[in-house]
Amino acid sequence: MRTVEQAKYIYISGPYSSDRPEEVFLNVRRAEEAAKAVLLKGHVPFCPHTMTCGWETDHRLRYEDFLRMDLAWIARCDWFLYLRPSPGADQELAKARARGMAVFDSVDEVPEVAVSTTVG
Repeated sequence: MRTVEQAKYIYISGPYSSDRPEEVFLNVRRAEEAAKAVLLKGHVPFCPHTMTCGWETDHRLRYEDFLRMDLAWIARCDWFLYLRPSPGADQELAKARARGMAVFDSVDEVPEVAVSTTVG
């Protein structure tokens, strides 16, 4: 098992939107479970799915607003966890790669923190 010495801020990316409310719910749950697993590995997850869940019903907010916010958060994170493709997640992935971030395709690929440390 690979380990790292220091905890990283990890952005959780994956589909959110759907025409079917039950699919949105499942997308949020998948991201939430990934974020919990990242936390259990000793890292600090950022999961926009849970932070903005339900915001899509606010008529003042547009898709572009969410994407702008997400891309700004990616600039603040160290690593990137890409769960599944979607138009938004693919744009986020492109931003992460352009920044040279480590990109993981599953929680299993994320190394654990070797010892309890502070983030930094």
